[in-house]
Amino acid sequence: MSSTNKKTNYIESALRDGTILGCLWTATFAVSMIMIKNIDNAYGIATSIASVILCAASPITAYKLTKKHRDCEREGVITFGEAWIHIATMYLCAIILSAIAQYLFFAFITPNLYSDAAIAIQQLAQQSGLDAQTTEVFVSTFREAGKLSAADIATSQITGHLARSLIIAAIIAMMLQKNSRNNN
Repeated sequence: MSSTNKKTNYIESALRDGTILGCLWTATFAVSMIMIKNIDNAYGIATSIASVILCAASPITAYKLTKKHRDCEREGVITFGEAWIHIATMYLCAIILSAIAQYLFFAFITPNLYSDAAIAIQQLAQQSGLDAQTTEVFVSTFREAGKLSAADIATSQITGHLARSLIIAAIIAMMLQKNSRNNN
């Protein structure tokens, strides 16, 4: 296989894996939004647990996809730099897909989600006897988030994901680097 074909295959692999990861992130986002919509009932608790599980699955999925890339497409050999580039490209693709989904959600599907959640939290706090100061912290946080545009929310998610993803990419790349067939 020529050098150009290998590079194309590596990019295709990272984009394919990034699409898988982006779908996982979009599912996590969807579950999180269901959790916020149901914050005042038991369904909200169940979806919060599901959201935590999906969040934990993200780096595990990235590890497994990169390991598969190393073992199946790179003949079991990958340097730290090559692994990091694969993972960073994969995460970048996932970030873009997730940001698009979040933008569409907040722009067209439920633009008032955070404002509505602020009201639900206030009612829930009053019913459960939560003190006024603690209640105000939660309510004001959701009210402020409700003032953001869909573009602001998507941009915030991109920057947050980018910083975390680059750090996670370095950790996974260190775990998966394998410079020769004899090196475990």
